[in-house]
Amino acid sequence: MDNGYQRAFDTIRDIDDRYELCESDINLTNNLPAFGSRRINVAVVGIGRMGAIHLYNILREPRANLLYVIDSDKRRLEFLERKYFLKERGIKVLDIEEWDRAMLDQQLEAVLIATPTFTHEHYARTALENRKHVLCEKPLAESPEAVDKLVRLAHSKGLKLICAFQRRYDPSFMRLAEQIKRGDIGDIRIIKTCCRDSPLPPIEYIKISGGIYHDCFVHDLDVIIWYSNELPSEVHAYGHAYRDDYKELNDFDTTVVCMKFKSGLITVTDLSRVGPSGYEQRIEVYGPQGVLKMDEFTRVGWEKHTNVGVTRPGQCFSFASRYIEAYSNEITELFNHIEGHQTAHTIRKGYLQALCKITHAIEHSARSCQPVRLEWTAEELKEALD
Repeated sequence: MDNGYQRAFDTIRDIDDRYELCESDINLTNNLPAFGSRRINVAVVGIGRMGAIHLYNILREPRANLLYVIDSDKRRLEFLERKYFLKERGIKVLDIEEWDRAMLDQQLEAVLIATPTFTHEHYARTALENRKHVLCEKPLAESPEAVDKLVRLAHSKGLKLICAFQRRYDPSFMRLAEQIKRGDIGDIRIIKTCCRDSPLPPIEYIKISGGIYHDCFVHDLDVIIWYSNELPSEVHAYGHAYRDDYKELNDFDTTVVCMKFKSGLITVTDLSRVGPSGYEQRIEVYGPQGVLKMDEFTRVGWEKHTNVGVTRPGQCFSFASRYIEAYSNEITELFNHIEGHQTAHTIRKGYLQALCKITHAIEHSARSCQPVRLEWTAEELKEALD
């Protein structure tokens, strides 16, 4: 194995993005993809769990000029207004009923949408119709047809439409993708993913989440297709609800999903809403020349040694801490798109429709207890894959 093979993304120096960021300031080297050439006028609509994370990151992003924060919850608006001194910064805090006021602002360039799932389509469509770029939490809409209309609307107006699949922006997932692309383990044959949520989402969220497949599994699906550059030909899912409140909603809290691809690739995902030991996020990619793995990691590194042995935190408690860098990188990606820089994740226009089609098939499989075959036209494959 030559040294060139080892150099690409394999040393701790190569993968230390924070070091690169600090060095660019010390050495006065402006890295345009990271810093850009101008400020961008942006709004955040929806400041619940994900919206609050986006708000925090927007306020730390040098290029962001935040004009509006919009939500339907008056108490939440007042709290975050005081916490982040929004009025003192000249940022307008609006009730959701004043959404149209923001849309009519010709200075506003981009909108981050983190409203309840069933409202994404409405806000994304309205923003695009008013010539605003959009970063939207998944899903963009609740049907493949509605997703297709949004994607075509964005393309017709020359706007950027990004669906926030955060694992694509996570340094660890990105490193695995790079090693797969350069052929470190050969053509991949098996992918196994595991996700167990923590903390247990409140039932109020589950009611509007779209269900475990559209809310959770779609992230695993996105990674699998990203790594394989292939769409499945057959899916088979088993689901069960152990919790009574999930049963009442006709949803599942635990599932296993298997997928088969024409290349021979087989994937298995086990997923649960309940992570008793914290937020579990694992993946294993197997090929004839090796295996790539990613296990949980923690944000703290202490250990306690006592007469019962050694204890240490083994993983993050929640997705918010696990994906700190990823959520920040999403903002960078949006702004890079707007400024016209080459970006890491240019998703083809048919990709999101394909994800929606697959996810619906998987839910149907789980409810019917039967495998589901998927057929793809040459046009669908061309529009969905790199």
